[in-house]
Amino acid sequence: MARVSALLSFSLTLLVFLHGYTAQQSQQTQQAQFPNECQLDQLNALEPSHVLKSEAGRIEVWDHHAPQLRCSGVSFVRYILEEKGLYLPSYLNTAKLSFVASGRGLMGRVIPGCAETFQDSSVFQPRGGSQYGEGQEGQQGQGRQGRGQQGQGQQGQGQHGQGQQGQGQRQQGQGFRDMHQKVEHIRSGDTIATQPGVAQWFYNEGQQPLIIVAVMDLASHQNQLDRNPRLETTSKARNG
Repeated sequence: MARVSALLSFSLTLLVFLHGYTAQQSQQTQQAQFPNECQLDQLNALEPSHVLKSEAGRIEVWDHHAPQLRCSGVSFVRYILEEKGLYLPSYLNTAKLSFVASGRGLMGRVIPGCAETFQDSSVFQPRGGSQYGEGQEGQQGQGRQGRGQQGQGQQGQGQHGQGQQGQGQRQQGQGFRDMHQKVEHIRSGDTIATQPGVAQWFYNEGQQPLIIVAVMDLASHQNQLDRNPRLETTSKARNG
């Protein structure tokens, strides 16, 4: 019985020793492949590896294969929009945290599954400068049947012409309506968190460049793809 206990104790000790030795060898192998990875005492300033220029700004992308960024599992992008520059809606496969370094502007996000609860309407007005108001409706009721009949067809009395003129005014007043999700104002010092798969756009409404620095969490469990950012290079800034 004592011999069995000693053998069992020796086996457990050997198993723990082998496990520790294997972990140490694996760590040494990774350090040999990436000698500068995860060494916080040897951090270096990195320059953008790719610059995407467009009509009203540029997009600077850092190489996510750099040892320092690969260790942390992140990648960086910097958006620089000139005055009235628009960055078209684009989305990433990872979560993104953006910081407005300077400038001010507008930002919008298109979140799947959320209703477009905001709307903007613009009323069409003729270029001649005249607006169909209530004062003109009153004048149409005093025997001027001709003008009331031009917009609405043939009418027998002046009162009918006045009613049809008001109906034409309401139809013109409806105009064009734009349905969209919330549009937010951003300025220097703001921090913006964006979920993966959410389309996002920026617009510079100020007189100085709008600079936004974004960090993408490639190692997040929400990233269902590999650790390569899917940056929409076709969504460029352009002068609006």
